[in-house]
Formats: sequence, structure tokens, C-alpha cells
Amino acid sequence: MGRQFLKFLVLSVILLVRFQGQEGCLEEEKKALLELKAFVKSDGYDADLLLPSWVGDTHSNCCNWDRVTCNSSTGHVIELSLSNTRQIDTDIESMFDYSENEWYFNISLLQPFKELRSLNLSYNKISDWIQNQGVGSLLRLEQLEVLDLSGNYFSNSVLQSLRTLTSLKNLIIHFNSFIGSFPSQELSVFENLEELDLSFNGLSDPKSFPELRKLKYLDLSINVFSKHVMRLLARLPSLKYLDLTDNSLRGGLTRQEEQH
Repeated sequence: MGRQFLKFLVLSVILLVRFQGQEGCLEEEKKALLELKAFVKSDGYDADLLLPSWVGDTHSNCCNWDRVTCNSSTGHVIELSLSNTRQIDTDIESMFDYSENEWYFNISLLQPFKELRSLNLSYNKISDWIQNQGVGSLLRLEQLEVLDLSGNYFSNSVLQSLRTLTSLKNLIIHFNSFIGSFPSQELSVFENLEELDLSFNGLSDPKSFPELRKLKYLDLSINVFSKHVMRLLARLPSLKYLDLTDNSLRGGLTRQEEQH
């Protein structure tokens, strides 16, 4: 009887500790979220209006905040959306309005989110990361699978800073400032990619295509690719969806290209 009671007591303590650990987000990550809000506010934008639930109240559970999703077991933040924190118009005409001040994002603020799986930074007109502000912090995001950078002003060089994110499965860089040859070499490190969206840029034919064997979805619409890009797609054996609308695919395909 005594042994059974002792086992019951130990099990109860273990369960109590486990469930207490699930009650809220981690203090370090809550602090980091508030620092992100302060960063947005420092650029002159109404962060209180945009992120009203993000408050420093000791009783406020950041897992219940808007734009934040936590792992129910560990309390770690696993999804974070900072889409359109500058409250800009997202129509095409407004996106081509370069009169607003360029925005440089402090990527080091993401360093505490070690279990982050999805990050949305879309439609902020970000030109680049702040130099000397912890681009190496991306090394900590070892579990990141989804990254949305659409609706910004990133150039091809941003891929160099992302090269450590080899766990990425979904990379969205729609409507940015990529120009020139398709960045095959830079993209070749993302061997786990299943979805890639580089639509609405200024990309043209590469000499070769990265061997992304897991890639299923590829959107290259609204670029300047020619019909010759088709012969390079043979390096994508898992491809199920391809969008090349609004490119420069003039003329019919050769027999060799049709076979590919």
C-alpha cells in the first residue's frame, strides 16, 4: 500500500510540473516579442494599434497573442506573423511607390525563437537586414520550415543570409527586387524545399537549375524567362505545379525541350 501511494505521489508531481509548464509562453520569448513590438514602434508606426494584445502584463500569456502560435507542450513560439506591420497599402501601385523611407529589419530580434517553424515578414517594404545586427542569428532558426518575404524590396543577395536555413520547405519571395539570372547556386543549399515562389521579380534564364529533388510547387510567373528555361526543369523530378505565366516564352518549344 505504501509503495503504491509513493508511486502515485511521484506520478502526480511529474504531471503537475508538466501541466504547469504548459500554462504559458517562455519568459525569454515573451520579452523578445515585446522587443519586436518596440522595434516597430521606434520606426514611427502605431504598434499599439497593430499589436494590441502584445502587452507586458505579468499575467498576459503571449501564446494567446495575435499573430503568435506556440507549441502546446513546450510553450515555445513556433509560428510568428509580422506581416504588414507598417500598415501599407498592398496594391501594386502602392508597392511601386518608393517615396517611403527604406526599412531595415533587425534580424537579431528573432534569436530567442529556437523552435520557430513559420515566419511571415511579408508586405513590410523591407530593403535588407540591419548590418552588424546579428544576421548570424538565423543560425539559431534550425527548425524553420516556412519563410514568407513577399512584398519587400530584397535583392538576390538576401539568399546568402538565408543559406543556413536548410530545413526550409516553403520559401516565398514573391514581389521583391530580384533581377538577373535565376539564383541557382544560392538556392541549391535548400535541399528540403517543397514550395518555391519567386514570382513578380525580374529573373531570367540561368545556365543551370538547382537539383531540388523534393520541390513540388514552383511559381516563376511575371519574370523574364524565355522558353529555354523548360529544358532545365528536368532537375526537378518531384515537380507537380509550375507557373510561368507572363514571361517571355515566345515561339514554340523544340522537340528536345518538349521531351524534358
